[in-house]
Amino acid sequence: MINHIQSKHQGIRLNCDKCCHSSTSSASLKRHIQVKHEGVRYPCPECDYAAVSKANIKRHVEFKHQGIKYPCDKCDYTASDTYILSYHKKEKHDGVTYNCLECDFTANSAHILRKHKKFTHLGVNYKCMECDYEATSVSNLNRHRASLHQGIKYPCTECDYTATNAYQLKKHNNWKHKGIRYSCELCNFSATTRDRLRAHKRSKHEGVRFTCDICEYSSSEKGNLKKHRINTHKDDSAYLLVNDNVIVASCLNQESDQRSEAFQINQVSINSESS
Repeated sequence: MINHIQSKHQGIRLNCDKCCHSSTSSASLKRHIQVKHEGVRYPCPECDYAAVSKANIKRHVEFKHQGIKYPCDKCDYTASDTYILSYHKKEKHDGVTYNCLECDFTANSAHILRKHKKFTHLGVNYKCMECDYEATSVSNLNRHRASLHQGIKYPCTECDYTATNAYQLKKHNNWKHKGIRYSCELCNFSATTRDRLRAHKRSKHEGVRFTCDICEYSSSEKGNLKKHRINTHKDDSAYLLVNDNVIVASCLNQESDQRSEAFQINQVSINSESS
């Protein structure tokens, strides 16, 4: 509570003497220094994975090697810990929404709302040092750099397909080689991902449309609206309109870590598990 009052209401921050990062607690600052400047990692004893914290390596071992999972009682989703499961239920089943007080934007998590405020109203973004790309999160910036500038690829072991990130490879394997489909209970449609099925239901059975606030264009898919605004109106803020308020990213500079460190690890876990 004291840390909350000092950081949120009194504006007290602890500055790193090695970079521009600032933390809300001494423990957070110590963790930042260990991870970013001292290269501290916690290797998995059973595979090549290395985590940046003891809690994350414990979660990894339990989920990947011991098979400990926390299933959702409302769908077939499984989480690696109770916190992520609780987050999933709030986002997917409880209909919890977070409204921006400065515009009409609505997010399904407080984390996404914070990103929206930083990117749209505060002008916070993370610029790639090697191109003009800009991101709203460190993790997405890192994915951009790994794929486009570092040439990191994820080849499929069963065909010639190569993905630019692990999530895309997982989607490919589920769709092409495992035959996983998500069927609509209202018609004969089947999707390759839960997100696509939700988009189908909104469009075909609920009549949801995404309209452009600049012209009369409308689409049944948010991704199409994003493309329209970027291509037609050159609207950079449209990068916030992907899927269910999932935000696209850009590249790393030294100031980027301080704004999302506290939530970054759990969010990466959530994204990788909810595919």
